[in-house]
Formats: sequence, structure tokens, C-alpha cells
Amino acid sequence: MSPTGLQNFVDGSEPYSATRRKLERWYVRRGEQSDAHSALAALEVLVKDLPPVEQRPAMEEIVRLLEKQRSDSPSWIAQVRVHLSREDLA
Repeated sequence: MSPTGLQNFVDGSEPYSATRRKLERWYVRRGEQSDAHSALAALEVLVKDLPPVEQRPAMEEIVRLLEKQRSDSPSWIAQVRVHLSREDLA
């Protein structure tokens, strides 16, 4: 990944697909601890290419599946669910 590609991303531009994949891989590798903020960021990455009207339902379904898989869901899952239920979320 080039320094310019990273700087453009940090400055808010849409990265090239190869740069985006590298950033996603880096993010997944460094994710030692999960919290609601990190989980929401990851969910947003996952649904980014869906039409806006489908993004929230997709995020809710992913959270539902995560809850279903674990009887002892981490606290961040409940925090993400609260955030997704807010009316002001686009």
C-alpha cells in the first residue's frame, strides 16, 4: 500500500479496491479486542456496497446471527443492537 493511497483514505477519499482490501485485512488482523464502536465500523464496511435502504436490515441480521451463535454474547453486541434501533441511523 502506498503512502499516498493511505493518506488519501485518511483524508476521506474512496480508496482503490486493492487499497480497500489491504485496509480491511489489516483491520481484521489487528482486531484483538472488540467493542461496540469497532463492531459498528466493521458492520459498515460489510454493508457499504449494498443499497442504502438495505444496509440497516443487513446489519441487524448479522447481529441477530451473532447473538444466535453464542449463548454468552459479549456486551458490545447489545450496545450495537441499541445503536441500530435508533431512529436517527441512516
